[in-house]
Amino acid sequence: MRFRSLSSRISFYLTLLISLTLLISFLSIRFISHQTQAKVTEQVSQMKRQDTLRHLQASAQSLAHAIKGELEIPLQSMRTLAQMFAASLDVENQQNPVFDRLIIPKVQIAILKQYPEWEFVYSQWKPEGAVGQDHAWRGLVNHTESGRFLPVAERHQGTYRSRATYNFTDDAKYYQCSVTTGKDCVTDPLQYKIRGQMALMTEVTTPIISQQGIAGMVGASIPTQFIQEKAQAFNQKFFQGQAYVSILSQNKHLVASTLFPQALGAVLEEAKVSNDYVQKLAIFYQQAQKSQQAAYLYQDQELISVLVPLYLGNMSTPWYIVTSLPLEIAFAEAQNLEQTLVDFAQSLDIKMFFIGVFCLAISLVISFILVPASTRPLKSLVTSLDCLAQGQGDLTQRLPVNSQDEVGQVTQSLNQFLASLHTLVKTSVLQGQALIQATQEAQDLLTKNHHALLSQ
Repeated sequence: MRFRSLSSRISFYLTLLISLTLLISFLSIRFISHQTQAKVTEQVSQMKRQDTLRHLQASAQSLAHAIKGELEIPLQSMRTLAQMFAASLDVENQQNPVFDRLIIPKVQIAILKQYPEWEFVYSQWKPEGAVGQDHAWRGLVNHTESGRFLPVAERHQGTYRSRATYNFTDDAKYYQCSVTTGKDCVTDPLQYKIRGQMALMTEVTTPIISQQGIAGMVGASIPTQFIQEKAQAFNQKFFQGQAYVSILSQNKHLVASTLFPQALGAVLEEAKVSNDYVQKLAIFYQQAQKSQQAAYLYQDQELISVLVPLYLGNMSTPWYIVTSLPLEIAFAEAQNLEQTLVDFAQSLDIKMFFIGVFCLAISLVISFILVPASTRPLKSLVTSLDCLAQGQGDLTQRLPVNSQDEVGQVTQSLNQFLASLHTLVKTSVLQGQALIQATQEAQDLLTKNHHALLSQ
């Protein structure tokens, strides 16, 4: 590449150097900022996701505590009732008559009056479990034809009454659960027809354990509508109604659901709901039972779910509260934060680009101003040398010294060279003149001698 002047060459290479420096700086800063932004985004996003999971777990546990608190009331009431009945049996067995089949129904009615939201309060006695003598009570109120004691308190036509349990069989699950295990039981909720309307109810039972063994059980029929209402309120309070909240009993019956309330009471595999989430619930339940953790987390491509066990009484198998959120909702804040950081990085790139362009423009202006100013003494030197060359060899001329830099030093050296050259030339001229004069004198002497010879 050819340049018309040294200043043009210097300006070009200086501009190129500044441009490359700015480009390398821009790319380095951009690389570092993107690496930093990626790490910060990953860490912040991970922290936000962990916060979301903790929020899911904590909120589900709060719902579990609320439901457990409600069901602990009938559980504790039934335990107290069972202990009272067992104590009266033990005294009776000690030949101190206390147990009275006429008082027990009245006690059950009193408890039902105290908790009007319950449907039934009952006790189911084994044959001869109520201090024997079943034959003496055959066909009487609260007894079967065989005299077995099965009193149940209920509301009837605006008042309360006690009667024998209808169609009772020993293989009834709510009866077998407490009698065979000797533990508290909260049964799978089932649909019952109560006063002409279908209602979902669970049976809260506990065994009557006397010194002679298990004599029977006491229980209360509790409508589970309050559980559905709590699940809906929980969903609205914590997730603005966007979550899927489901509560499963120990045998996978649907106790509550915000997604398909029409299937309450059904076993998951038998629920008549055309929704893939039902199958996911069954999978969640099986995996949670295997994990035996305080909270089980599950995430797929669509949902993130938290399963929290709900242990009732001294039951060994818990209910489960399942809270599921679509990923775009669960991690909306994290995604918004990630997008904010990405937008900030892009904005920073644009700002850095314009700053680089501005710096390049400034450098161009500076280079085209400073470089000519810096080479001006050199141009002056060239001009002076041109004038010297065109001065017909006048060695008395001297170049002006305007600076103390390298150009000024070159000018001083040239002036010294001219002075030396002038002295040399002057000496040579003087010596030439002397030689010419000597030659002339010699010639004049020869001429004079020649004329003298001729005159002889």
